[in-house]
Amino acid sequence: HWDLNPFHFATSAAGFGFNADVSREAIAKKYGWTRVQGLVTITDCPEPVGGFHCVKGFHGKRFAAWRRQHMATYGKEKGVATRNFVEVPSDDPIRREITKVPMRAAPVLVW
Repeated sequence: HWDLNPFHFATSAAGFGFNADVSREAIAKKYGWTRVQGLVTITDCPEPVGGFHCVKGFHGKRFAAWRRQHMATYGKEKGVATRNFVEVPSDDPIRREITKVPMRAAPVLVW
C-alpha cells in the first residue's frame, strides 16, 4: 500500500490532510518542509515474510503520470477517494516492478 493517497495527497502517517490543489507549490506552501517516513525492523524480515517493498524510480514524473492515468477510474472508487492509505490495484502493471528489500533485525530505513 501507499501511505500517501496519490489522488489528494492526504496521509495520516505524516499529518497531511485532504488537498484539492496538489501542485508542488501548494503542498510546499501548506506544509513548509520535507517530511520523511521510516521503518524499524524488530526481527529479521527476509523476502518471504515481508521486508520492505518499493518500485525504483517511481517518483516525480512517473508517479504523477500514474496518478493522472488512474484519477478518473481507480481514484474515484468509493473506498479509495476518501482514504489516506491506498492499495495498489492487484492487477496494476507497476506491481511487476516491485523490488523486495529484506531487512535484518534493528536497522532503520528512512525514505
